Amino acid sequence: VQTCALPISMRELLPLHDFQVFAGQRIRDLLESDDDVGKRLLISVPTGAGKTRLVAESIIEWLNDGKRSNSQKTHESKYVLWITQSDELCEQAISQFQEVYSKIGNSELTVFRFFGKINLKLATILSKDIEQGLIVCTINKIFREIEMETSVSESIEESYFDVLEKDEEIHKKKIPEKDRKSTRLNSSHV
Repeated sequence: VQTCALPISMRELLPLHDFQVFAGQRIRDLLESDDDVGKRLLISVPTGAGKTRLVAESIIEWLNDGKRSNSQKTHESKYVLWITQSDELCEQAISQFQEVYSKIGNSELTVFRFFGKINLKLATILSKDIEQGLIVCTINKIFREIEMETSVSESIEESYFDVLEKDEEIHKKKIPEKDRKSTRLNSSHV
């Protein structure tokens, strides 16, 4: 299984800007709400303004607080599924998550790489006996896996909260019909 350790970073974690704190609180509000269906949140800030950092920090703080939620399903979730458009954005997400987690994380977390040429089945990850995990994947890889294994879709619905991060180029592209299946995943998008 392709996992990675969360090393301690030597850089100081700079405080979030006011807009990041505000957006992070909206993420926490969404996670802590009692609505299990149709959770949606769109955060739109310029490239380089810290979307990845604020999402990572919000999720880590939520994990630190014991996944507090009015939704039993969200509270008992085992995985955070971080979906991006490219392998490069997956690596960026892992790097940012590692940096923030090394500073403020206070629980055990296993990180799974599920993108690129990594030959790993999602069912294998979901069967792991872990307390909580972060699965970082590309949208194409996750949907290909769901199309091939319908039981995986059901397992995902019961196991995670997902984050979809889009880079600026994606907003300019038409999203194929197969990539619009996110409603099947009972997901929250950032």
